[in-house]
Amino acid sequence: LSGGIDSSLLVAKMASLSEGPVSTYSVGFEEAEYSELPWARQVAEQYGTQHTEFILQPTDIQLAENLVLEYGEPFADHSQLPTYAICRDIAEKEKVVCGGDGGDELFAGYYIYYFVNKLSKVKHLKALLPLIQGLAKVYNPYRVDFLKRLLVAANQPHFELLHRGYGFSTTQLGQLFPEHPTLVQAGPAEHQAVWEQYSNHTDHLLAQFMSTSLHTRLVNDYLVKVDRASMYASLEMRSPFLDKELAQYAASLSPQLLFEPHGNKSILKAVAERYLPHDLIHRNKQGFAVPIGDWFRGPMRKHWEEVVLQGKQKLLPLNYIFLQQYFEEHVQQKREASHQLWSMFVFHLWAQKFAS
Repeated sequence: LSGGIDSSLLVAKMASLSEGPVSTYSVGFEEAEYSELPWARQVAEQYGTQHTEFILQPTDIQLAENLVLEYGEPFADHSQLPTYAICRDIAEKEKVVCGGDGGDELFAGYYIYYFVNKLSKVKHLKALLPLIQGLAKVYNPYRVDFLKRLLVAANQPHFELLHRGYGFSTTQLGQLFPEHPTLVQAGPAEHQAVWEQYSNHTDHLLAQFMSTSLHTRLVNDYLVKVDRASMYASLEMRSPFLDKELAQYAASLSPQLLFEPHGNKSILKAVAERYLPHDLIHRNKQGFAVPIGDWFRGPMRKHWEEVVLQGKQKLLPLNYIFLQQYFEEHVQQKREASHQLWSMFVFHLWAQKFAS
């Protein structure tokens, strides 16, 4: 139970079908800005569940060394840490649990879906990009910036939308692999191939993007993360939102039903109004974020340096001078690079265990 709409709706429906109290489990952090425990607690109290909370500590990053073995690949989603930690503790009491995976992908829960929906309406205005620069002096700067980003995206190939900002940029990859341009172009080339594979069934940009996201982000990241973490803990995790008939229904929904009148996931929010508090439904989406960036700046800084900078690998031709500078800029808060640094951390753990 994260305290978000999807898992909270599951609790509401489970409570209505159960003869006794439902058991709910939540994971949080000492860093309050990352923890959704107060929201989860509110739902648990509303439905009288037997609620258990777990706190993930910086020292739990040591779990990554064992997770590398279980995942069998340098899996670079750091939410695998709290996912495994909570599965491990739940497994002491339960054998099967339900989670909220799939709700965002089916009902357009991410901001990027809202962005793409707007993008589909302004593609014909892409030639106006040079005229936008001066509008911030007259109009709301936020709205002007949003329009500018839309028009920039309208002037790029659609597959560029798949770059989520969680990896190194093309410029940074050029610094990371200065003598290997083919590696720099590998990401965009794969994005293009993936886009062409999963978007060719429709001409509607939003449907193209949601289809591609469903077949990549959900299938290859979130479900892999949950399945391997739960199996490692000897726990079975089920995802009711991925019911075939529900998924087919969601795929039939128009953009109007998905985004109006409440923005992202409007139709699911309308359903949730019957069961959940208004402020929980309409709060800003938080996601399953982990304070990895703060930990790498503080208690786990030396551990990152030992694993990456002192554990250099020849498996990839990495520029470690650039990596050290990149890490220092993160530590000094000149950039936020938690996802990129985690990917390097996990890659080196994996290489140290598997690369000969």
